[in-house]
Amino acid sequence: MVGAKNYLILLVVLCFFTASAQVQKVDQILKMPNSLAKLDLTISQLQNPFVANTNELSKLIDNQLDYVKTSKLLKTKMLLAVANFYFNQGDELSAKQNLKIAENQLLGIKEKEKTELLVQVAKLNAQLGNNKLAKDYLQNLEIKSRGEISAYVLINNLLLQANVYALLKDNKNKSEVLSKADDIATDLRVDIDESEANHILCQLIINSIRLGRFSKLDLYYNQLLLKQNNSNEQEFQQAVAMYQDFKKQYVNAERNYKKLTSAYLQGNRTEYGFEAIVRLADLYSRKLSVDSAQRYFKLAKENLNPNISTQPLGLLYTQLYQNHLQRISKNKGLITSVSKTLKQRDSTYKLELEASLKEANYKYSLLTNKQQIKLLTQQKELATLNELKAKQRNYLITLSLALLALVACTVSYVFYQKRKRSLLQFNIEKERTAHIHHLEMNKMLATSQEEERTRIAEKLHDEIGSMLAVVRLNLSSPSNNDTVVLPNGQLQTASKVLADVADTVREMSHELMPIALNKLGLKKAIEQMIWDINASKKINIESVIMGMEKGENIFTYDFQVNIYRIIQELFQNILKHANAKHVLFQLLIRADELNIMIEDNGIGMDANAEITGRGIKLIDARLNNYNGKLSVDSRLGKGTLIIIDIPIRDIMVS
Repeated sequence: MVGAKNYLILLVVLCFFTASAQVQKVDQILKMPNSLAKLDLTISQLQNPFVANTNELSKLIDNQLDYVKTSKLLKTKMLLAVANFYFNQGDELSAKQNLKIAENQLLGIKEKEKTELLVQVAKLNAQLGNNKLAKDYLQNLEIKSRGEISAYVLINNLLLQANVYALLKDNKNKSEVLSKADDIATDLRVDIDESEANHILCQLIINSIRLGRFSKLDLYYNQLLLKQNNSNEQEFQQAVAMYQDFKKQYVNAERNYKKLTSAYLQGNRTEYGFEAIVRLADLYSRKLSVDSAQRYFKLAKENLNPNISTQPLGLLYTQLYQNHLQRISKNKGLITSVSKTLKQRDSTYKLELEASLKEANYKYSLLTNKQQIKLLTQQKELATLNELKAKQRNYLITLSLALLALVACTVSYVFYQKRKRSLLQFNIEKERTAHIHHLEMNKMLATSQEEERTRIAEKLHDEIGSMLAVVRLNLSSPSNNDTVVLPNGQLQTASKVLADVADTVREMSHELMPIALNKLGLKKAIEQMIWDINASKKINIESVIMGMEKGENIFTYDFQVNIYRIIQELFQNILKHANAKHVLFQLLIRADELNIMIEDNGIGMDANAEITGRGIKLIDARLNNYNGKLSVDSRLGKGTLIIIDIPIRDIMVS
């Protein structure tokens, strides 16, 4: 009773882990990217009558139906698998609906690809009770010659047809189909590769035993043993176990059945595993091991849902269990007699065992005393040997540590010297780069100054020189008289031109040195510049200047001049190139840095384009004197944002 209770507890635990393993396997398939391999795994799961109906499996079905919607062949295969799944779950209405859609899809599939699909359609119709329609499909099925399709596909289809005929209890057609499969299977090694041959031989052995055809069973088994590659281990074990069982090699058959049963209980719920449980129960029944037979028949019944009971596996269970009951009833007297004989033998054996045990204990005590003496001697020798080994080990450890320390010191010294050289080389390179950069900046500034002098000279010559020539022309007398009254028109023209000369000279002086900066201070000078630009009505600049409450005198004069020139250059660039209508200018003085931000709504520029303008380089050169940073963020058609950050400590009056 206790053993039965423990067995039931073990069964419940195994069922729990089985369900968990199935959910995990379906979840793993669901996470795979869509492919033909994923579709094959999904169809394999749906064709397994023992797979559980879970949310993950429903998601997997929807996912694969969406994946195959563009291929009629793949869609038909998937629909047939779904119909088979719903039939196994007891939902015949859904099974019929999916079968009907699959039958309609067959119309658009090539005849060469229909054979296996038609057999599956016939099987589902037979399972759903449409026997006449199933026979029509099988009778109208065009059997392809070996020149059109491979022997592997042909034999596989023939075996599937034989199983359908078995469901329909049509033994005549079943025998004819199996005979054709036997004829084709005689030269498998010529037509198909190793893995296909293994599958076909296993299926021929399994189906020959299931359907009662044994004439070529030995031939198939011997060919199977010659193969090296067994890709489907469960299929191979099932074929070998069933052959060994048929040949009454019960020990080997029992071992292989138990492997399949163990895999089934650990979560690999396949038809092979369930059939192994049933056939193992039948094997124990034929050996008159009633308790073992009952236990495995009970395990099979608990895993047999009602929808599978009408399928071949269910019919196999029913037939073998009825044979078991008849066998028990017929051999009831023999079983009782055998039980009594075994009890008598057990009693005699127990007495003999007790006598042998006493004699063995006495001999054991004598032997133990001798061994104890010998053991003490060996222990002393071992202790001496261990002490010597310990000394040697300590010496080796000390030597190893010393060598390790020496190696570590050497490596550290080499690494230190290498790092020292690298650091020295880095500093030299850094100084060289800084020197080159300084030279480039000086060269750029010198070039800029020379260009500025040239521009001023040209302006003095072209503009002021020409205007003074006009004044001279208007003020000159046509005669040599000392006193000449010039016309008012000439005087007005000369006065106007002299005013233009004054404006031009003032403008040039402002460009050379911002007078507003000296008179008004940095903040007012910037505001005056912005006011002058806004007065042109070409662009609107909105300005925010904050943090100058303490005055501009906290900054060095050269910084004020440079920052004024930088802002002036940035505004000039916007006016020349940006085509902007609005500009936001911000100058903020914080506790640790001065920040300038100028944002326009102009045409912008490519974000990946390199900025190579001389104006930007001069700005960058001026900022380098104060450790300032310039960043430009621009997109085509999105305007431009320029940000300048300068540390306060580098621009304040010491």
